[in-house]
Parts: sequence; structure tokens; C-alpha cells
Amino acid sequence: MVGPTLGGALLGMKAPIFMCFVAFALPGVIASLAVLCVRKKKRDIAVAGQEAETLFT
Repeated sequence: MVGPTLGGALLGMKAPIFMCFVAFALPGVIASLAVLCVRKKKRDIAVAGQEAETLFT
């Protein structure tokens, strides 16, 4: 819902197309960097899997 509103506001202010692109691309870049910063160790995943098995057995 925010995307079309932001796009309309930027176009209404006569912002350059490049600024519109940056406004929509920047949150995606930030989100992808945040996902890359989250690391899981194989041991942690294995432990979580074992805990899940004990819950459902």
C-alpha cells in the first residue's frame, strides 16, 4: 500500500525517475543485506531439527 502512494507522491513532486527508482530499490537492498547478515550454524539447525522431532513424537 505504501509503494503506489510513495510513487504517486514522488511523481507529483516532479521527482526525477532515478529518484523514484532509488526510493523503491533501497528498501530491497537493505533487506537483502539484512538477510545476508543472518547466519545459522549447521549445528544450530541440527539441534532445532532434533527439538522439533521430540515435540512431534
